[in-house]
Amino acid sequence: MPSTAELTASNLLVGRVLAGRYEVLRRLRDESVGAVFAARDRETRGLVEVKIVTQLAGPQGDLRFARFAREMKASFLVTHRNTVEVTDFGEEPGPEGLLRYLVLEFLVAHPLQLELQKGPLPWARTAAIVVQVAQALGAAHQEGVVHRALSPERVLLLDNCEGDYVKVADFGLSRLEAEGESQLTAAGARLGDLRYAAPEYVETGAFTARSDLYALGVLWFHLLTGRTPFEGSMESLFDQHLRVAAPSVRSLRPEVPPWIDDLVAGLLAKSPTERPSVYRLVQRVEDELGPLVLPELWPLDAVGFPVRPAPAQTAPAPNGAWGAVVGGSALVLLAGLGAVTVGLGVLAVVWVLLR
Repeated sequence: MPSTAELTASNLLVGRVLAGRYEVLRRLRDESVGAVFAARDRETRGLVEVKIVTQLAGPQGDLRFARFAREMKASFLVTHRNTVEVTDFGEEPGPEGLLRYLVLEFLVAHPLQLELQKGPLPWARTAAIVVQVAQALGAAHQEGVVHRALSPERVLLLDNCEGDYVKVADFGLSRLEAEGESQLTAAGARLGDLRYAAPEYVETGAFTARSDLYALGVLWFHLLTGRTPFEGSMESLFDQHLRVAAPSVRSLRPEVPPWIDDLVAGLLAKSPTERPSVYRLVQRVEDELGPLVLPELWPLDAVGFPVRPAPAQTAPAPNGAWGAVVGGSALVLLAGLGAVTVGLGVLAVVWVLLR
């Protein structure tokens, strides 16, 4: 979490205009790499998010900012409906040295971690979420960008819709965060959340697109069971990722379909080449459940709050004066029909007697 000094300094940013363009409006939230603010883009008049990257401060900030800039330029190539779009980044003099920031699309969302705090999710819901995360990773991998730190905190669920619309955040920032870790493995690989680390990354520090797929398998297992495949100390996790087979999802939750169990097991394969591709994963899920249809997004108002559509109107029951007219007319009609029926009955009797 940010220090008190960092919180005070970042709060002074409210009202400031960055790059002569982004007017900082209010603080939204704190994240591991810094604070996030709502801002208005004076060129487009739309809302954006500005993330102040506090991890880029300090004596090594200049060198790390150069690497960060390369990562951000690469992440600009990743454009997909399930990724958080990064539109700009820069640096300016700040209250305590240079202020490094990036600009992102404005979202009303919450991290998947909050859903996990309620317990395991319905298996069909997990499939819909994982397919969207997989498609986001696939779009990044096509551009040569890997995430490196996929976790429930980096998967966002939009709040301006009914259903699950996923956005994957922090492509590029994950490398920055890894560089800030002080803990090293025996092989020298820096680690974030070791529960999500692929075996090849744990052992050698090598990280590829298929390492992201391993983390996706951990995420799916986590959503289905409420825990990650491996738990324990750093040393224990190190050994389990390398040498211990992950438990079967169905051994912990028997109602999960076998095809999901197979996909999760494939993603958690120790060998990167044995993990299914994004295409194979998405195709298998859609073969079983049909094509994914994303929920329709509600618009946001001028300050960024969702505008929920009004419920569909149904015809009201008659009431008041109009109800009295309708009711009276119905009674008259029924009375008339009754009189006609009686009259016909009398005529029938008379006709029979006169024969």
